[in-house]
Amino acid sequence: MTATDRTPRLPWAGPAVERRRDSDNAAEVVPRGLRVTAAIGWRLLVVAAALWVLGQVIAYLSGIVIPVAIALLLAALLAPAVQRLVQWRVPRGLATAMVLVGGLAALGVLLTFVVRTVVGGVPQLGSSLGQSINELSGWLANGPLHVSAEQLQAVQGQLQTFVQQNVGGITAATLTTAATIGEVLTEFLLVVFTLIFFLHGGEDIWRFFVRGVPARVRSRVDEEMSIGDYVLSGGELAALVIIDVVARFIPGVVGDEQSVAADSFSRGLLDFPQYTRPAEIGGLAADERLRVPEVLLSGNHAEIRRWRKRQSLTRTLARRPELLNEASLDEEEQEILRELVAKAQK
Repeated sequence: MTATDRTPRLPWAGPAVERRRDSDNAAEVVPRGLRVTAAIGWRLLVVAAALWVLGQVIAYLSGIVIPVAIALLLAALLAPAVQRLVQWRVPRGLATAMVLVGGLAALGVLLTFVVRTVVGGVPQLGSSLGQSINELSGWLANGPLHVSAEQLQAVQGQLQTFVQQNVGGITAATLTTAATIGEVLTEFLLVVFTLIFFLHGGEDIWRFFVRGVPARVRSRVDEEMSIGDYVLSGGELAALVIIDVVARFIPGVVGDEQSVAADSFSRGLLDFPQYTRPAEIGGLAADERLRVPEVLLSGNHAEIRRWRKRQSLTRTLARRPELLNEASLDEEEQEILRELVAKAQK
């Protein structure tokens, strides 16, 4: 459809009339610069409104937001010290306590220095204030105003009357100051409490918050886990695999908890072959691979244990030999492995 709509020409009508769309007329009448300015303007209004709402929320929750922000800054300052102590084989909890106590001690020393400096200057401030009042009184009495002693006493009396009449307001201000001091102490305790969590479990907290961030918009901020060298149609299947692997270690998920301890990779080796009844499939003429090995039917538990170890090592050596580099083998398993390696080299 074109930019114009033509009115059908009737036999008794005059010549055809072209009619422009309203949108086309607006685009022609309103200058492009004004339209662009209007489009940017309403977007700026939306951003300003969002910032105002965010500011109101932060102001309402300032008693929580400000302590958490201070704790974040302190954690960024003290976290390297905690990491260094952890590298020196100090337990993380003890390292957190040491750094936190050291930081509070440094803060206490700094505050003590400031308070002593202020307290030491109070006498000098009082003498300076008294001298200033005397100079002001002398200037009022001997200066161009020529204020008499009676007038000065009258002013002092008015000040005393004002103080007596506003004792309630002064008391309220004192209580307000006390409440403010209480709030400051509460926020200080919140800073310390939050800082303990940030120093001890800051990495875990960070991983929790960045878990949902797409990989294309962030660098590597978390460890990666692979379930194999193949491609899936989505991450859901890999997540289900991880969930099932972890859930097996929760008591009650698997009926026999001992079977979890004997699974593949539990000791760094592949599992030995598993057999079920019947003892043979297809009769005596069947393939030996379809029959249960005689050692498993013998009832000799020592031989059965040795057979399982040999089968586990044989499978691992053939399918995943790299696992043997970190596997924890007992003396019997080491002896069996030497026999298998020697047999394979022949």
